[in-house]
Amino acid sequence: MLRQLLLILLVLPISGIAQHTITASFEPSENYNYLIVYRVEPTKNFYVTDSKKDEQNTFNFVMDSTQVAGIYKVVYGIPQEEKNFDIIYNGKEDIEFTFSETEGITFITSEENKLLVSYEAQMSKLQLELISEYQAESPDKAKIMVLFKEIERLQTEFEKQASTNLALNFIKANKMYIAPTFEGFNTYVKNRKEHHFDYIVFNNPVLQKSSFLVDNSLGYITGFINPKDALPSYKSNIDDVAMQLKETDVTFQKTFLHTIWSSLLAANLNEAAIYLADTYLLPAAKMDNDSAMVDSVFKVRNLTIGAKAPNFSWTEEENGKIATKSLNDIPTAEQYFLVFWSSGCSHCLQEVPKVHSFVKDIPKEKLRVVAIGLEDDKYNWQNTIVALPAFTHVLGLGKWENEIGRTYNITGTPTYFVLDSKKHIVAKPETLEELLQFVGVDK
Repeated sequence: MLRQLLLILLVLPISGIAQHTITASFEPSENYNYLIVYRVEPTKNFYVTDSKKDEQNTFNFVMDSTQVAGIYKVVYGIPQEEKNFDIIYNGKEDIEFTFSETEGITFITSEENKLLVSYEAQMSKLQLELISEYQAESPDKAKIMVLFKEIERLQTEFEKQASTNLALNFIKANKMYIAPTFEGFNTYVKNRKEHHFDYIVFNNPVLQKSSFLVDNSLGYITGFINPKDALPSYKSNIDDVAMQLKETDVTFQKTFLHTIWSSLLAANLNEAAIYLADTYLLPAAKMDNDSAMVDSVFKVRNLTIGAKAPNFSWTEEENGKIATKSLNDIPTAEQYFLVFWSSGCSHCLQEVPKVHSFVKDIPKEKLRVVAIGLEDDKYNWQNTIVALPAFTHVLGLGKWENEIGRTYNITGTPTYFVLDSKKHIVAKPETLEELLQFVGVDK
């Protein structure tokens, strides 16, 4: 019995030391009720724990001995991809922080996180001063060089302070270009871009587990742009980022590129997103044998504004014979409407005749309307299209399972697409009023 008691006493302190806590409060508190913590790995997030707000409007988590040192993601809302932030958990200290919608995150305890936040704040302040001085009517060359020296001094100081911390990975990767002698603003920007990735190691597992590489690469892609000729700049910058990825694992490449691609789409940088998908993302997904990602990216990519509308074919009777037609074969027009509808859809029966009445007198070389009827059978459709002779009609049997409808990701009717003269998608109007704006009809 004595021996068992001694063993228990020996184990208890170890268990106690191994456990640490994360305590958080959010403001305004009424906007936050539930938090989730994930451990971040290069290609996947692993659920750790969650917490509801207690009576003191505080969230509390226990990090037991199974939780290794690394990067953890705190999710505080939906969509999770946007409502989150990273924290460093080193397995040695408790973490307490506050989060405000206006002020962001403030660490109360956790020397490592406080160190990184302090570094970022001081560096940002100095860089803003540097840019402000460069953009002054008469830049002070001496002051600019002093700022460079101060940035260099601060970098060295923080690297020393973080020498045994995970934060060192981020501090070293953030090291910026320092001009050896004064150079004009345009030269400085050129050199800063050229040396942007000098200290960023894409194979660094700590960086891979955080949002740092994605955020940094997006900043590079969208920041160093020639506004007079933006698309070539975006493409060139994407090439530069892809070059940094070459030595990384293909699964990481695929995951990383998918995140960048999604961000470009969210920013309406559609042509850049299409280039990234075609040149890098889809090849990486295929190399990793991820057919699900390939299919989903193709579906979105093919329907992105700026993309060539996916071709489709159908058969119809012509001079007593069955002829095969396709979207690509339709005679040239300045503009095209694709109208996905159904003769059994009451909303369609209200809207589609209105579209017809507005376009029926427009010359075909100006506008052609292709109406794809997603139908369970052809009989009601045949009777309905008699009143819509200005349209090119396509019968899509199988309704929601129809191949054309699936290609265009149709989940409801009516759905509209506007194409230009080369059959590129220029708009996806969500309402009849939005569609009719393309024929000069006001709301």
